[in-house]
Amino acid sequence: MVTHAIFLINRIPNPLLRGLSPFEKLHNKAPDYHILKPFGCLCYVSALTHQQHKFDARAHASVFLGFKIGMKGYIFYALTNREINVTHNAIFSELTFPYQSQPQINPSVSPAGPIHEDPLLSLPLLSLLFH
Repeated sequence: MVTHAIFLINRIPNPLLRGLSPFEKLHNKAPDYHILKPFGCLCYVSALTHQQHKFDARAHASVFLGFKIGMKGYIFYALTNREINVTHNAIFSELTFPYQSQPQINPSVSPAGPIHEDPLLSLPLLSLLFH
């Protein structure tokens, strides 16, 4: 988490550097902001191997933890086997956060009681997988 914060701070324009970011001052080029992703978002990491069978999973659900310093790779926490991996092959679901705490619903405010989510609506769109 600290390396993710450092990665972001080095790409934010600084008034002491006359509006340039530390990255821009060091490398003489603007940073690429397209690679930035929300911390803790759900993502699907490619699981393709050489000896993969027809019905094996093609991706594993993971949580985005940050950027790997010194290489082009993202750090992920795999939800299935609880391992930390580094890879560049991933599809991000930037609006879904698996470890986000759910808001508490006060039954006195809502006469219908707690709202239950449909599990099918919380699944990511299949179009994200084929993008």
